Amino acid sequence: GKNLSFHPIIHTFKNWAKISKNDPPVESVRKLKNSIWGVCLHETPEIFPFVATLMGLRLSGEHLDKIKDIEGEALEKLIFNSIRKLLIKSSQTIPLVFILEDMHWADTSSIEFTEFLMDLVEHNRICFINIFRPGYIETSERFIKTASELYPTIYSPISLHPLNRNHTEELVGNLIDIKDLSLSIREQILDKANGNPFFTEEIIRSIIDVKTGFSKNNVLRKTSKFNELIIPQTINDVLMARIDRLDEKTKNLITVASVIGRNFFYRILVDIIHPKEDIDKNLSFLKEAQLIFERNRMGEREYLFKHALTQEVVYESILDQKRHDLHLRVAGSIEHLFNDKLYEFYGVLAYHYGMGKNLEKTEDYLLMAGKESLKSSASNEALTYFQEALNLYLNKYGDQADPEKIAMFEQNIGLAYYNKGLFVKALEHFDIFLDRYGQGSPKNNFHKLLKFLFDMFFFVLKLYIPSIQSKRKPTKTENTIFEIFQKRGITLIYLDTKRFFVENISFIKKLTSFDIKHVDTGVYSYCSSSGIFALTGISFNISKRLIKRAEPLIDKNKSKEFLCYKLYHFFYNLVSGNWSECKEYDEELVNLNLDKGRTWLAATYVSLQGMLKVEQGHFAQAQMLANKLKEIWNVFKYQNANGLHYSLKIRLFFKQRRIQEVTEALTTGIAFQKKCFEELRLSYFLGIKAYIDLLDNKHSDAEISLSQAKEISTSKGRVIPLYISSYFLSRFLFALNTLERSLLSDDNLNIIKCKTKAFLSAKKALKTANRFAPDKVEVFKQMGSYFWMINKQKKALEWWSQSLAEAEKMGALPELYRNYFEVGQRLFEAKSNFKDLSSIKRKAFLLKAKTGFKSLNLKYDLEKLEQFVALSNIDL
Repeated sequence: GKNLSFHPIIHTFKNWAKISKNDPPVESVRKLKNSIWGVCLHETPEIFPFVATLMGLRLSGEHLDKIKDIEGEALEKLIFNSIRKLLIKSSQTIPLVFILEDMHWADTSSIEFTEFLMDLVEHNRICFINIFRPGYIETSERFIKTASELYPTIYSPISLHPLNRNHTEELVGNLIDIKDLSLSIREQILDKANGNPFFTEEIIRSIIDVKTGFSKNNVLRKTSKFNELIIPQTINDVLMARIDRLDEKTKNLITVASVIGRNFFYRILVDIIHPKEDIDKNLSFLKEAQLIFERNRMGEREYLFKHALTQEVVYESILDQKRHDLHLRVAGSIEHLFNDKLYEFYGVLAYHYGMGKNLEKTEDYLLMAGKESLKSSASNEALTYFQEALNLYLNKYGDQADPEKIAMFEQNIGLAYYNKGLFVKALEHFDIFLDRYGQGSPKNNFHKLLKFLFDMFFFVLKLYIPSIQSKRKPTKTENTIFEIFQKRGITLIYLDTKRFFVENISFIKKLTSFDIKHVDTGVYSYCSSSGIFALTGISFNISKRLIKRAEPLIDKNKSKEFLCYKLYHFFYNLVSGNWSECKEYDEELVNLNLDKGRTWLAATYVSLQGMLKVEQGHFAQAQMLANKLKEIWNVFKYQNANGLHYSLKIRLFFKQRRIQEVTEALTTGIAFQKKCFEELRLSYFLGIKAYIDLLDNKHSDAEISLSQAKEISTSKGRVIPLYISSYFLSRFLFALNTLERSLLSDDNLNIIKCKTKAFLSAKKALKTANRFAPDKVEVFKQMGSYFWMINKQKKALEWWSQSLAEAEKMGALPELYRNYFEVGQRLFEAKSNFKDLSSIKRKAFLLKAKTGFKSLNLKYDLEKLEQFVALSNIDL
């Protein structure tokens, strides 16, 4: 079952719902739905479709609509979350013990599933018993590592060690009553078994098989045959000796069974075995010999080899040609007996046809198994199936292979990697797919530049002169190409921002050659392209035009399309400073998208809304949105949501100047980002940490944080303003603090040096702030402070006037009140040549600041203001 998606999980839920192999698909759906209803009642419509999808059941009507348009990782998260709800509901009625055996042979998706559910043990009446052999890196060892690292208090490993000699001897005595067994024979058994209870048991069974000295009542008595008794060296030798002693019909039966697998259904065995006489009799004999045992599962008579090693030994003893023939007969039997629900067996059929050397059918079933795995969100297994199918195809046809078919394989492999968030690998296969259709990038840098300039020219031309845009409808293949273009763009956001921008221009230029209404990803692509120009700060004007172009095409009944439009419309206005145009948060639309598993869209929108609330001083609403991000993380285990949650919480505490809370949040947030290898957001956190260190007078710590942030930005090349702005803001503040200290000395050379550094820092901070409005007010304020320090007071007042105007226009209340304080205290300095700004007296600025700090409960700022007033003997 290594490549059978969610095999142990599906097996468990089928047993729970009493679904049998004989049940037609409609009956299986009915049984599962009724079982879930018995636990979840009116929540069943929200849970059932996803559990059914995991189990590979075919849905229709409203249940099919529920999962429609959900794909990849989103589907996986919704499936896992639905099962979480089901288990939690069940545990409220009765304690649950979830037992999964032989997990060392499980598929990767099942391992990920169990890891996702681990935390349920902490607060629910649920116990997971996972049984596996150690030493399997991808399964048992991975599970042990994850459980011990994440849940050390609730994970209890129980290791089974070899028996000691006394216990082995006791086991032998419990199996049969040994009388007069020579010491040498007994020592041979103990030595060869080496504490392995299965080996010990098989040695005794072997002795019983040949009846060496065997009498009534399971008593062994010494006979002449004991002199001929030979204890095999290995467990394999013991098992093979037992198999060789079977009569021909029984040996044939167990041979056929070993090809079917460790467990085998009676009717498959009967369908393929020849001759069919004495099947029941021979099965009974194998049961008595304890080589197999029988059970009734899902209404089917089923047999299992008592130990997997027994099946392996029998299977390995079959000659190659006979083995190939038997695999083909097993595959044919499955096709015949389970024709009405063959989709459940695609992976098994691919395995049997592959072992039977029927490469054409193997390839067909691998491809079908891959597509089926993608439907049930098992991307790991889909990846394996597609890769094996591609290798088979290339080996078979070589240079004669059809390029379109190869492109289809590359597309599916890329999607499987993409769904798992493995963007480096996904990008590699998306590039190959697009190259096959002549849509790749030039390899030569000069040609790349020419193509970019050409694409940019025609893109801008068609954007500003819409009448020349084509009205052609794309073909199905062209829509597929657009889909892969879009997904490749998302991978490039995280991997290569420069290439991301260049490739996106090419993508949008191609889009303008078609009637956008008929491009599947058209509206989404226009909106996201608007975000690119806003995100990079290259052109707010183009960003706005793209949003306007998409606006009349938006269907508000399509929740994904509508939220995409709202997100990028909001983002454009947020970073460009048009905050009055930012629409209010739409909780209903967010939840509609979360119901479809669109975690990136929902979490990003919530995060941006939260940022605006922070900047405008609506701290309670910002906290609510931070809680929403935490909820998305808890429900979907969507890593980016947790990163965004830390970002918003850190910005909230930072804007409130809650030094202790922001320091603690930064410590956990930075650790999380390092663990996730998300360096861009890490650089943002380090920038804020440097600012907090400066507020706390920890200049050496601030210098270290700035150095670390600079190292990240240098290694990444061009970094978008969203992530780099906090670094430049803090670097400017650090330079101003250094300059202010230098001015207290008589070291003119050092003062000149500090002025130069501050000026260069100012230029960088200003350039970035003009592309990222949330930091613009504070940078303008710092510009005023810089000119004030170097005795250009009139210039300083001009910058403070700009800062106040921007703050009032955007409603950035926390920074507006800090501007009041900065201007007020500077005007009270002895060196000040001015007593007012814009006809507002210096004392009035301090009063405005005090009133504002109180209204927003900015305790840190209020305390600093009161200290200044007291030291300056100012009566407020």
